[in-house]
Amino acid sequence: MAQPLIHDASHDVMAEDDDADAQACQRSEAAHAAARALVTEHIDFITRFLRYLGVGESELEDAVQSVFVTATMKLDRIKPGSERGFLVAIAHRTAFRCRRTFVRRKEVLDEDLLERSDPAAGPDEIAEERRDLEDLDRILQAMPFSLRTVFVLSEIEELEAAKIAELLDIPVGTVASRLRRAREDFRARVDRFQRANERRGDNKR
Repeated sequence: MAQPLIHDASHDVMAEDDDADAQACQRSEAAHAAARALVTEHIDFITRFLRYLGVGESELEDAVQSVFVTATMKLDRIKPGSERGFLVAIAHRTAFRCRRTFVRRKEVLDEDLLERSDPAAGPDEIAEERRDLEDLDRILQAMPFSLRTVFVLSEIEELEAAKIAELLDIPVGTVASRLRRAREDFRARVDRFQRANERRGDNKR
């Protein structure tokens, strides 16, 4: 008489554990790949954005890292196509905290702008452009934070109002209002800055 086959449940348990481990490994690898792609695609933009918002060079690297670490921990909340908006929201909060925590520094504006200059420019032209960027940085840092944010995204990053509204999670009308005030504020500050320079020049004569 044939002996009944005895089913060893431990084999099933071990197989299920192996499957669970494999799935967990695949999820981990997918998360790491997504995090790497997020950094590769957006790190230059986020670095510029933080710098424009007043994060000093000595804090910039840590601020950029903080943004991407926070985003990586919340990857499951990021909808496809909304990655930049998610990062901008984190960067905006990070820059605001940096402004409250650290003494503002008067530093050179994004070197990326210098790369757009004429490659044939001589030392005098490069020095003059660098001074212009430093002046622009001073003016931007003096602007109210909320106005500077929309100004940078519109005038420097060249984004449309609808995109800015999406990134900052505010109505398009609010973007338009802030941008109008930001442009007026910027022009007024430039005028004051130029007049001050002219007075300094007259005093040196």
